[in-house]
Formats: sequence, structure tokens, C-alpha cells
Amino acid sequence: MGTQDSMLAFAAGAMIFVVVEEVTPEAQRNGETNITTMAAMFGLAIMFPWGSTIAKTTK
Repeated sequence: MGTQDSMLAFAAGAMIFVVVEEVTPEAQRNGETNITTMAAMFGLAIMFPWGSTIAKTTK
């Protein structure tokens, strides 16, 4: 994986973080934005490798 790939992956992760942080108004009302954002990031971190594994095994 090259430098450009790593930079794009980092930018994508940062964008997902910002979107989750700003789009969840319910979390902002309760003041629990960090917990909500980290839970979403954890879910994505689990989902992407799991989805890749399932896609490889179903070919």
C-alpha cells in the first residue's frame, strides 16, 4: 500500500468521523457526542473487515 493510499484512507476516516459527529443531533442534545462518535467508528471498524471476509468467502 502506497503513501497515496494511506493518505486517502486517513482522509476517508476523518470524513466519516466528522459526518458522524455533526449528523447525530440526538447525541448533541444529550451532550454525549464523543461516546456516540466512538461507537459509530467502532461499528465501522468491525463492519468493513467482516464485510470483506464475507465477500471473499462467497465468491
